[in-house]
Formats: sequence, structure tokens, C-alpha cells
Amino acid sequence: MQVSAIYFVRALVDGMQRTIELRYSNVRQALNQACALISGGAVDVTIQDSRGNRIGGSNLAACCRGERKLQEDLRAE
Repeated sequence: MQVSAIYFVRALVDGMQRTIELRYSNVRQALNQACALISGGAVDVTIQDSRGNRIGGSNLAACCRGERKLQEDLRAE
């Protein structure tokens, strides 16, 4: 039986002195939050899962723009 991953969205939000971290059990929810943070001007936005996979930077931005599709293992295809 495969255990579901937990997804951590991390970002540095304008005006804050520290990085925020939000947890999601669904990759789509994590992506939606990451895209909202990017749209809102947050920097260093990443999604990492409990298995050690990570996405950020231009690959994450391409997923937010709909140019690539984010897989559950955080690969952008």
C-alpha cells in the first residue's frame, strides 16, 4: 500500500521577515496555493513533498501559466 504524500508550499511573502510554509494533502491544492502566492508577489515559492521531490522557479511558473502539467511526484511535463 502506497502512502499519500504531503505537499509543503514554501514562500517568502512581501513584508514578512520569514518564509511561510503551508501543508496540503493534494498536489492540486498545493499548486493552486503556490500560483496564488506567485501572483501575489511572493518570491522563492516552492512545492516539496514528503518524499523529497521539489519544484520551483521557472518549472513551477510554467505550471501556473498552464504551459506544463504538474504530476503528483512534482515533475513538470
